This record gives sequence, structure tokens and C-alpha cells, in this order.
Amino acid sequence: MTESGALPSQFINQIARLGHLKLGTKDSIRDDQVKPASYDLTLGKRAWCVKSTFLPSPGETIQEILSRYTLYEFTMDKAAVLTVGSTFVIELEETFALADDISALVSPKSSSGRINLWVRTLVDGYPRFDRIPKGYHGKIYALIASKSWPIRVRQGDSITQARFFRGNTGRLGAFELKLLNQEVGLLYDQSGNLIEDDSMVGDDGLTLTADLDQPIVAYQAKHAMEVLDLGKIRMHAADDFFIPIRGNKHKEIILRQGEFYILSSFEQIRIPLEYASEMMAYDIAAGEFRSHYAGFFDPGFGYGKNGTIKGTPAVLEILPHENVILRHRQPVCKMIFERLLDLPDRVYGVDIKSNYHKQRGPQLSKHFNV
Repeated sequence: MTESGALPSQFINQIARLGHLKLGTKDSIRDDQVKPASYDLTLGKRAWCVKSTFLPSPGETIQEILSRYTLYEFTMDKAAVLTVGSTFVIELEETFALADDISALVSPKSSSGRINLWVRTLVDGYPRFDRIPKGYHGKIYALIASKSWPIRVRQGDSITQARFFRGNTGRLGAFELKLLNQEVGLLYDQSGNLIEDDSMVGDDGLTLTADLDQPIVAYQAKHAMEVLDLGKIRMHAADDFFIPIRGNKHKEIILRQGEFYILSSFEQIRIPLEYASEMMAYDIAAGEFRSHYAGFFDPGFGYGKNGTIKGTPAVLEILPHENVILRHRQPVCKMIFERLLDLPDRVYGVDIKSNYHKQRGPQLSKHFNV
């Protein structure tokens, strides 16, 4: 067991039993919220429509800010529709009472990112998004904006997730990543061959490239007013929300400024059980676009329980800040790896239900019947 790194599933359950993580007034959290190296946070009852996004100043509470910036307040007694063009704050059901050496990072879930649901997390007195400082005691809030379509949500829905750390994050550098790739295997091509290109490995993580050599290379979000209901799984027609973009002989695609796209990586990535991974949202060297909304990859992704899987492609949510010609195998993002404090007692795609374990190509979210 290492001294610093990410908490595996059994440790997340342990800090909950100690009262450091609470779900409302309950003494225990739900077991299905605990993933191999993350925890699914849930929407609470109180919600506010606000003038714009914001961050608190040091020592300032979210409630103090809401008293100034709220347009209207509502409760989630019934399902609520988050309209495009508006910004909402929803109090989460969880509260934290973290130990002095425990911190957390928060990221949207994959299913949120793939529907262009922008989610950031706020806590009292800390002027950073998606960061829970060591020893934090208090409530947590989700700052939400739906960018493509109206989204129907309910109290208890999970759109974001937390990863807990003791000490530092235990991030691997280039030397460790190269050794791990050679010994265990982190990157594979589509024929199951290990990719040992050292130029793809750096202290800032592993480089992934775009796969534009397949029948459907991307999906582009439509400008539609259909309501997407988070509670309806595999019940939405993809054609109501997305335009499929087929591959061409040039193996390239023009990404339009401000549009939203779903693509996939050429590389098939593997997360061994001793590690967790995170996709970085921006890689300035790759181009002027955001390459991912949802960042966490749990132990066992593309790996399985005994390492029998030779990787799974990563799905990318691309939001260009200018018109971009994207070409096949062009770098699009970085993956960082973090040590776990111990092996998790559950594995992604094996011990828990995982919607994207066997994904291939630019797979849409679990809400669509494709």
C-alpha cells in the first residue's frame, strides 16, 4: 500500500462509515454510488437559477453569493428542466467532513459530458472549480449549464463524481509511464498490438490521437429543442439530437467553432487495477479546443479483472474555440495516471455495471437507443 494516492472503493466506504462522507441525513451511502476509484455525487432538493457562473472568494459561502446572483429559486420535488442558455446551481445531497490529509477532485460523469451538460463543482470559501481542499467540512454545489438541449433532471440523479486522495495525487511521470507501458501495457492499437512510441509519453501524461478512419468518425450535436430526460436510459432517438459524420478518403473532419462533437481515440487505453486515470480537458499544444468534459477513468477500464482486455478506445467530447481541420491520428488529449492507495475491491466493467466498458468508435451516452 502506498502512502499517497487515490482512495480505492473500500477506502471510500470506510471514510463514509467514519462520517467523512455523508448522504443527506443517512448514516450510510448507497453501495451503487461507489466505483473502483470514485464516488457518484447526487443532486439534492434545493436549486437556483443564477445570472452567470461564479467562484467564491476565500471565506465566502456559496449561500452568500446566491443571495446576490439568484434570479429565482426552486425545489426539486418534481423533475425540473434545465433550459439552454441558463445557468443553475443545485445543492448536492452529500456533505463532506474530510480528514486533514484527505482532498478530492470532482469531474462530470461520462454520461453528462456526452450530452454537452457543463457541470462544475463549488464549495464554500474556495475559489477553484472541481477542487475540494484537504480537511473540507461543508456542503457541495453543482454549477450546471446545458449547452445543446433542455435536460430534465431529478433529485437523486448523478451527473458528477468525486475522486478522493490522501496526501498528493500520486501522479506518474514519464519514466514510470514508459516502464508501466512496457511491462503491463497501457496503449494498444486496434489489432491488439502494444504501442511503444516514446514520443506519446511525457511527464504531462500519455497522448491520445483522433480516429478518423472508420465508417462513422463523429457525431455533431443538433440545434434542437427536444428534451433529454436523464432518467430515460436507451429511450431517446439519436437522430433527434445528433448528426452522424461519416469518414472520407482524406481521413479528416472540419470542426466548426462553437459546435459540439463526439469522437473516439485511435489508441485503446488500459487502466491496470493499481491505478486510476484522468483525461485532461485541455491540451494547448494539440489545438484550440476542449477535448473532454468527463475526466475520470476507473481501474479496470480496458483491462478487465485479470488483464485479459487489450484496451478500449476513449470517447472524446470536442468543443472547438475556432474552426479546426482535424486529421487522422492528430493528437487530441492527454491521459494522466495516479496510483491507488491499495487494490480496489471492485473492478470497472466486471464487479459494477459499466455502460462504456465495451465501447467502440464515437459511442453516444447511455440515454440513446443505438
